[in-house]
Amino acid sequence: MLSYDAQAHVSDLAINLGGGFDASDFLVKLVGQPRETSDFVLA
Repeated sequence: MLSYDAQAHVSDLAINLGGGFDASDFLVKLVGQPRETSDFVLA
């Protein structure tokens, strides 16, 4: 799941490898204003 807070310029990328929806295995925080829009695929 990817979320973006436009006021704080923070993106949270939560990755769940186990398949359940109760907790994330990894959480990545990206800080700063986006410079360009792009599409990406996690497989």
